[in-house]
Amino acid sequence: MMMTFSFEKEAEMMVAGIITVTFMAFTIIFFLMKEKEDKRPYGWMVAHLFFSLASLVWAFRTLYSWSSHDEPQSMALAAMSFHLWLAAFVWCVSILCLIVGVRLFKETEENE
Repeated sequence: MMMTFSFEKEAEMMVAGIITVTFMAFTIIFFLMKEKEDKRPYGWMVAHLFFSLASLVWAFRTLYSWSSHDEPQSMALAAMSFHLWLAAFVWCVSILCLIVGVRLFKETEENE
């Protein structure tokens, strides 16, 4: 027998999984950072994780929250598009943080 889930339930499970994995990544970065003198690259990696998590949660909550509203479709579509655009912008910020962090890791490695 195949189990079926509603979109809302699947989105909740996905967000919970993303938060769990991000928390584990934060913990690993924190322990790696404790041993290092130059902590700047790690800070950029933490910022990347934070913005990535915020972007994904925002996108899923946008899709989840609009699935049960009784608004005209055109208004709901415009609002969802705006919120998904903002989530994409926040994701772009996270990628910039990742690029800066990787660059700083490379500089740190070359100086050692």
